Amino acid sequence: MLKKIPLIFTALLLAGCTQNASVPPPQAQKMQVEKVDKALQKGEADRYLCQDDKLVRVVHATHKKYKKNLHYVTVTFQGVSEKLTLMISERGKNYANIRWMWQERDDFSTLKTNLG
Repeated sequence: MLKKIPLIFTALLLAGCTQNASVPPPQAQKMQVEKVDKALQKGEADRYLCQDDKLVRVVHATHKKYKKNLHYVTVTFQGVSEKLTLMISERGKNYANIRWMWQERDDFSTLKTNLG
């Protein structure tokens, strides 16, 4: 009986080592994109024609909670859109994030990068 135990353990060890562990290949995750019906959005969009015939599109969207106060705009320039937050300003309205700064005045508006 004692001679059979090491033989059984050896057989189990060899049987356990010879099996191929099959790991299923990782599956690509599908991204879910939430579509927005732009016909139902409230707000207004303005297009500005700048130097060298460049176009800047500014969307003033109202939020359900803040219908009276506008706290952000979405600025699109050369195919890149950025959401800019309202900043405190002495004259006019300034919107900015870490990349862009949009200044709205009565007579003109300016889009700047935060680098200068």
